[in-house]
Amino acid sequence: MGLIERLSKEGFLYIGTVRKNRLAKCELANENQLKKQGRGSHDFCVEETTNTVCVRWLYTKVVTLMSTYAGLKPMGKAQRWDKATKKYTDVDCPFIKEYNARMGGVDLLDAHIARCKPTIRSRRWYIILFWHFASVGMINSWLLYKRNCALHYITGASVLTLRRFQFFWFHRG
Repeated sequence: MGLIERLSKEGFLYIGTVRKNRLAKCELANENQLKKQGRGSHDFCVEETTNTVCVRWLYTKVVTLMSTYAGLKPMGKAQRWDKATKKYTDVDCPFIKEYNARMGGVDLLDAHIARCKPTIRSRRWYIILFWHFASVGMINSWLLYKRNCALHYITGASVLTLRRFQFFWFHRG
């Protein structure tokens, strides 16, 4: 929670998922306890000094969220298909909709990197790090290229896909 405390002191709000081993000051129900209660069950704790809300929520799997931006209330509702009853049921969800609305940048970059990761195998960490940063640069270039195409009303097949852009970017010259 050190990063969230530091962001809070600097005046930045946070909402995001965290690993379950990163909850030093919050004791939340474990996965098995939530599974016994059923889908939509949750447990939360509020850390008073930074006003941070920690929530562990069971959807299909257990998700652990922290926020200095959103509180637990009001609880949202999401309709999900229930295989047992063969109909849609309402499931309680904490600030998942807020999280989904605000997430994007890092998650989108990670998704693009996973799709276009170069197949490099090396024992030297700095070579892997170099190719990671080259991939980040290539993806940022592609996003700027797409923005530029939209500004010039270039659409459809004329706009390069990420894969084709990657080919031209790494094989230019």
